[in-house]
Amino acid sequence: MTSDMALVEAEEVEVVVAPGKAVRLADMIDTMVEELHTAALDEDARARFLTLYRATLVEVGSTLSDALLTELARVQTVSVDECASCDELRVAMTQLAGWLHGVILGVLTGTTLFDLPEAEPFTE
Repeated sequence: MTSDMALVEAEEVEVVVAPGKAVRLADMIDTMVEELHTAALDEDARARFLTLYRATLVEVGSTLSDALLTELARVQTVSVDECASCDELRVAMTQLAGWLHGVILGVLTGTTLFDLPEAEPFTE
């Protein structure tokens, strides 16, 4: 095994295993965030959004590598449990949306950089 291969194996790989699904989820989360911020939530609506939040986390998790799942768990600042208030739920959904958009932007940037032709050396 070469030292380069050992280095790659030693690093945690950040991969989005289903980029198309991640983009669709990000769009869905954005719509949910808009709804959360504009709607007055009664107890039944809060419970439904809590269920949607949990299902969304499962779906987002299915698109990510273990390294990105670990990062997502680490950056979440709001604990969302059965007692989560509407405001806590709003913050958690907004945070998830922003983080997922950052991941997608990272994928797009990496893909763009990977696809760029190698530049010719500058000569005068």
